[in-house]
Amino acid sequence: MAEPGSADLNRDESDRRHYELLANEGDSEAMFALATLIESSDPAEARLWYERAAELGNTDAAFNLALSLEDEQPVRAQELLQSLISSGDTEAIGALARLTTKRDPETARALFEQAAQRGDIVAVHNFANFLAPVEPERAKLLWMRAAEAGYAASMYELGNHLRTDDPAQSRHYYEQAAAGGYVQALYALGYILEPSDPAQSRHYYEQAAAGGYAPALTNLGVVYRRSNRPKALHLLEEASVLGDARAASLLGDIYRKSDKTKARCYYAKAAELSYPAAMWQLAKMDDYCKPGSGRRYLEQAADLGYSGALRSLGVLAIRERDYRLAATLFDQAAQSGNKDAATVVRLLELVQGKGVLPVLARLCLRGVTASARFGSWFLWKLRAPVRSRKC
Repeated sequence: MAEPGSADLNRDESDRRHYELLANEGDSEAMFALATLIESSDPAEARLWYERAAELGNTDAAFNLALSLEDEQPVRAQELLQSLISSGDTEAIGALARLTTKRDPETARALFEQAAQRGDIVAVHNFANFLAPVEPERAKLLWMRAAEAGYAASMYELGNHLRTDDPAQSRHYYEQAAAGGYVQALYALGYILEPSDPAQSRHYYEQAAAGGYAPALTNLGVVYRRSNRPKALHLLEEASVLGDARAASLLGDIYRKSDKTKARCYYAKAAELSYPAAMWQLAKMDDYCKPGSGRRYLEQAADLGYSGALRSLGVLAIRERDYRLAATLFDQAAQSGNKDAATVVRLLELVQGKGVLPVLARLCLRGVTASARFGSWFLWKLRAPVRSRKC
């Protein structure tokens, strides 16, 4: 009995041999077909075939070659797209607009307008994304135009756009996109329904996960974490392999007590993907109170706005008697939602001239929770309104 998926693999291998035979005889269409077939598994070889087909005048190959060069060789990509535009390729206009968005926003806007006017639905969608931060209402109209043409990504963006102001309409657009298998929309529906309908939420997560969407795999891992640990680990591992930083960090949390070496590897992977919670855990593992890697991880997490790291840097600043810096760091932590830090900030605003700053400093060295407890008591004594955590 054949293994699942073996028929597809055999067919792909047969197609590859067929296209290679024709491509080596100089058939540009076969070169293009071969490149698209192997692009996900061997992007370097695919690019070579795109190059050869483009040299023979295959415009589809030239377009895909330009897309593959966007990050590494943007000038060459731009030249290819401009050549395609000159030959009347409207899709290349939108691609060039996307390529120039950061470097030359005004030119990008003009190109998006041009492509949208010619009816390029992908360009209409990308133009809406371009306008969303500065002209949200016009962006909404463009997304609606693309959605009416059946473009699922625009349905999804409309769902995001309306999520707060019109939840029912937002869900309608998510469901439209999900009906076409758009994995981000499936994930969004799973997330929305998780508190009220866990079973239906899991169904949507499973559909998105089947499409290879890493955040859905991660959320499924969290769902199964207590009821089916082996399945949870498998799902999180799969999401981590796909590059989901949260999944790697969660695996670090799972192994932190039982296997510190394994936990550290997962945290390090998440930290490489700029996940601040993992940096915070590495900082604690490496004793951030001492100079070295722990302090560096702490500072990196703080730079990303992680409240626990900002709070801990505030404690270190107090240890070094830099009270002004400590106040700034506690304030930043409070703005990021740290309740203990918010209490300390409120206290710092009131203790000037009251002779209790040394007491606060000593308590902070024992831990911010201790200083927050002292702060809550002190603010109560001053009859100052404060919302502090219950102790």
